[in-house]
Amino acid sequence: MPAPSDIPNLPPEAELILTCARTTISDDAAARIEQLLARELDWEAIIAFARRHAVEALLYTALQRSFAELVPPDALASLRDHYFAGTQHTMALTAELLQLMKLFGAAGIAALPLKGPALAMLAYGNLSLRWSGDLDILVRSADVMAAKELLLARGYAPEPPLNQRQEALHLQTHYEYTFLSESSGMCVELHYRFRPRYFGFALGGEDVWQQLGTVVVGGVQLPSLASADLLLFLCAHATNHCWVRLAWICDIAELIRSHPQLDWALVQRRARALGSQRMLGLGLLLAHDLLGAPVPAVLLALARRDRAASKLATQVRARLFDDTIAEPEPGLLAGTIFRLRARERWRDRLRYGL
Repeated sequence: MPAPSDIPNLPPEAELILTCARTTISDDAAARIEQLLARELDWEAIIAFARRHAVEALLYTALQRSFAELVPPDALASLRDHYFAGTQHTMALTAELLQLMKLFGAAGIAALPLKGPALAMLAYGNLSLRWSGDLDILVRSADVMAAKELLLARGYAPEPPLNQRQEALHLQTHYEYTFLSESSGMCVELHYRFRPRYFGFALGGEDVWQQLGTVVVGGVQLPSLASADLLLFLCAHATNHCWVRLAWICDIAELIRSHPQLDWALVQRRARALGSQRMLGLGLLLAHDLLGAPVPAVLLALARRDRAASKLATQVRARLFDDTIAEPEPGLLAGTIFRLRARERWRDRLRYGL
């Protein structure tokens, strides 16, 4: 299993973050962390990178648990302050999620949380270890307007405001409807598809709703995507955003670690049917090579044999650690090329291009 130190030209600051960005620190990783902390490190760069990539909580937890005396006090205090602020925000989001799920259930609207607090519990087993900016909730397309009315009654408003014609077009072509609460500042993204129609990722339909899993959040049992579907969804989501955030790779690595009984044969079948084998392979390469995720050797070999997936993984790694890039996400042309190359089926590329 490769270590972050095996990645060419990786600065020690980036290696420290990669070695800490996981829920379980092995003895070898702990020894490497001690070696790195003995060096002269740019802690401003470390904190800025961790904040930009939403892995501050993982970094702080790892350092505070076993290496606090080796970290400059000011740096540790900064990480601690953001950790507790992030935890407070996550607790507020969790409370709101539980209220919304209760409201939807009382109205007979089937709903399940995507990402956010539910993913924190499914993958990390701890709400505080994954930062979330908003709430993502999936409903059936037929229930979008009923869910909208409940959100409006709770003080949310569409963001941006849409007239009737714009709303109809948005629902036909897009995949989520965004609502913002002026009083609390909370944002809810109401999903009715997993990705836009043009993205060509056809996960959905009644088969998803018929094979749900469960997750306990704040002492309440909620429905969740089955682990195979969740893994494919996370890979598609990160691909759509060109994998510019390390936290998305952490999600995949921790989901794999926390689900040792994951049905990999089912994952492969679902990926093949959805035309997302390359997106899956890309996610597995990044999670294994950067964060040591225990990916089955057969699947790693398949991903490495896919030259396009290997090249995209190299591109992602280079961009993640290039601090000269002002904008985290590639521009329109570069992003479009990336997404096209991440698809193995020509019909999906054609749909996206058109």
